[in-house]
Amino acid sequence: MINRRRLKCISCGTKIITRTGIGHSNIQKHKFACPKCKIEIGFVLDLDQEAVSFEYREPTNAVWVDGEDSGDQSLLFYPEVMIPRNLPSPISPFVATVGNYKDIQQYQQYEATRRHYKDKFWPVIMRAYVHYETGNLGLLKKEIAGILPSVPDIAKPEERGGWILSVSRRFFDLFVVDPQLSEPIERAVAYAVHRSEKEVRHLAADYVKSGRMLALWKEIKSVRKQFLALYESLLPMLIVRRYWRDDQQNIGAYEVSIKNFEDLKGLYIDCVETTFRLLVIGLALELISTTGKPKIKTKTGEKTIWWFEQIANGVKYTQLKQHRMFDVFEPALDLGLRNGVGHHSAHYDVVSDEIIYVKADDENLAEVRVPYTEFVDKVFAAYCAFELATVFFHWFFVAGRGKLRKKRPKAK
Repeated sequence: MINRRRLKCISCGTKIITRTGIGHSNIQKHKFACPKCKIEIGFVLDLDQEAVSFEYREPTNAVWVDGEDSGDQSLLFYPEVMIPRNLPSPISPFVATVGNYKDIQQYQQYEATRRHYKDKFWPVIMRAYVHYETGNLGLLKKEIAGILPSVPDIAKPEERGGWILSVSRRFFDLFVVDPQLSEPIERAVAYAVHRSEKEVRHLAADYVKSGRMLALWKEIKSVRKQFLALYESLLPMLIVRRYWRDDQQNIGAYEVSIKNFEDLKGLYIDCVETTFRLLVIGLALELISTTGKPKIKTKTGEKTIWWFEQIANGVKYTQLKQHRMFDVFEPALDLGLRNGVGHHSAHYDVVSDEIIYVKADDENLAEVRVPYTEFVDKVFAAYCAFELATVFFHWFFVAGRGKLRKKRPKAK
């Protein structure tokens, strides 16, 4: 559904007709430059998906006005799909891109499933996480029984840990580009356990004892919660990368309608940082698989995995790139962009539709510009890399016998 409203720039008085598609989220944020004076104008829709209603907030740098004149400019805002640049009115962006799909019926079927899982299953899984953390097995089984046909015997913590992460994996596989990318990692980690289960379990026990296992558990939950809250902003990239034909995936010819840089940059930073922490486990398991020990050979001698954990992420690449298994992660973890958008000066420029930040170049500051659509694509790629890296945590968590924390000694 397209809703038409008219607003007037408070600076130059230009009147614009906004044609806004109504999406599936609870909020839509749109920004654009006034066609005449170029100031930033923004408007927000609050949506009630249960009541099937929506309400506009007061716009920024503009006011809502009634009527419509033949000379009014018209702008299209259509969430959750890619919009071809300079798309003539009144063509729908969905109609304009329908030929890009490999199988549009498959997309529609999976998207309906994602919607249902996100709205109905995710709240249940979040509650199940809490019951797992508190050790309330009865409530854990009760919650999951509401979304699965059966619940296996999960009396033992190790079985329970592997099971709840398997449920999570099946859920989030729906939201990444290629779930099968995890298969080589699964095989490599399985071999590490086969070669030296004792080493894997010993290191996992150290993670439990030190608090790292619980910290990573919480980080993974946080990233996934952020992602699902911002899902509608990233859905256009999921459509392109998972469902469009390979020869139609040039995103430079398209733009996205929702402009929420401040929200997405937080998700991007968290995806990159948490992925690197998960890759510490990944490298340890790869070293056990190939050498039998989580020891790192460097020019200055043998190092422990704790040394690797503490060095800068950029330096970590020098070790990771020595193992082909990690090649799939490098393109998705752009540290230059991570550091750039993490700076307080980074911002979205409404006139150019770009993210702008600066970086030091000796005594000078160099301006870096990233098209907003490309930035959203990078955020989604980082999220997919994060989900791939959680495979390491899954195996490691089971090796730690499903424990989040070291048991406290009983009071005497």
